[in-house]
Amino acid sequence: YTIAGDGPQRKQLEAQITELGAGDQAELLGWQTQKGVAQLMADAHVFVLPSVTDANGDKEGTPTVLLEAQSAGLPIISTTHAGIPEIVSDGNTGYVVPERNVPALIDSLEQMLSQPDLWSEMGQAGREYVETRHSVEVVTEKLSSVYERALR
Repeated sequence: YTIAGDGPQRKQLEAQITELGAGDQAELLGWQTQKGVAQLMADAHVFVLPSVTDANGDKEGTPTVLLEAQSAGLPIISTTHAGIPEIVSDGNTGYVVPERNVPALIDSLEQMLSQPDLWSEMGQAGREYVETRHSVEVVTEKLSSVYERALR
């Protein structure tokens, strides 16, 4: 597993990787540039983002990185957090599991990894989803339409 990103839980994650003896299977890359993330996606088979609501109730919006991963043709495994179910179609462009349900996350990952023929099918469905609903052209047209109605 290649893990990109950084944050306050890095030391805890490093310790957990060491404790599990998974150092040869998990790589923590830390913060990456946009170009670095694009290269990681080009080299990847599956994109996993198990977002959760913080203990204090904080949560992110819809993670743009999921649109980027789908645009790169990657099948997704994520959670029913915030707007994620609106952009990842469970069973079509990837798998969506409940937040903090580690067994469901593991099951989805095992299912995905055991069926590599699904990767390109789900990846293509994700790419098509982004192209038809979130491309620059589509979003610009929607925004222009909103402005036109507001100005009438």
